[in-house]
Order: sequence, then structure tokens, then C-alpha cells
Amino acid sequence: MNRIPLLLLLCLALGCDIKDFELETFPGVSLTATFMVPPAGPRVGLTLANGSTARIGYRMCPTTIERREGSEWVPTDWLPVAECSAEYQTLEGGNDAGEAFNPVGALRAGTYRARATVWRPFGAPQQITSNSFDVP
Repeated sequence: MNRIPLLLLLCLALGCDIKDFELETFPGVSLTATFMVPPAGPRVGLTLANGSTARIGYRMCPTTIERREGSEWVPTDWLPVAECSAEYQTLEGGNDAGEAFNPVGALRAGTYRARATVWRPFGAPQQITSNSFDVP
């Protein structure tokens, strides 16, 4: 049974504001990306920080890595599928989650950013974008 219409009807009956369920922004939620070169080889580290008080759902894999080309961000063909689980997970408010992926030489010198999937309860998945990072 689809519960969305029932939840919306209940929301209208109780007078809640429908924008409580909008996912235009994620206040307090951030994705940080870093390029690391430990002894074991280059890695792209991602940290999802949930600075809000609400639980969020997330999926760090597959993560999209985009390369800056002029003023545009262009998706690369690099996917860390072999290294991580594609399972959906939850992250309580005030907590962080991290992953580190081996770029396997697929990232040439340039500026990059990552995009991962997040959502709030009763919401549709949306992409969250990280800071940019440089690969020397």
C-alpha cells in the first residue's frame, strides 16, 4: 500500500507545512572530498557529515566524480563500484560517515568534485555535491 497519499492527508488534517517534506536543501549536511597519496597509493576520501538533528539516508557508492573543464563540471567515467557496497544506509544527526576509494589511475591531473545520493525520511533521493579537490 502506498503510504504517501495517507501521510499527505494526515499532514493536511493536522495543519503541518508541506515544505517540511521538501528536499531543496540539506541544512547542516555536507560532503567533503580529499585526494590523498598514502603509501598504499592514491585515494579519494569522502566524508558525509550530518550536522542536522534529523536522520538522513545516504548512498556513497556509486559516487559520481566530476572534472572541471573550463566553467563546466563534466562527469568522469570513474566509478568505485568494485570497492564499496551499493547499500542504502542511514546517518543519525550529529554523525559522520566516510569512504575512501582507489582512483586506479583514472583521474588525470585536474580539479574534481564528488556527488553522492542523500535523502530525508519521506523524501526522494537527491544529489549532494562536495568541495572541489585537486589531483596533481
